[in-house]
Amino acid sequence: MDRKILAFGASNSRQSINKKLAVHAAGLFTNATVEVIDLNDFELPNFEQNFKDGIGIVHDDFNKRLQEIINKLQF
Repeated sequence: MDRKILAFGASNSRQSINKKLAVHAAGLFTNATVEVIDLNDFELPNFEQNFKDGIGIVHDDFNKRLQEIINKLQF
């Protein structure tokens, strides 16, 4: 069975250890389709602003890209 993996680090840091770990872990699977996204490719407010302002929105471009990936991988 071909596994489908969506990997991303939950950080907007360019040197994100989270992203490196997510990419590495996803690469350990055999017979897998892996899609890696970088949160820096999307205009998202940083976590501190969301928390402080009480804003809990995810931007449309991120939603659209995530849905495209899900459809492509057929989760």
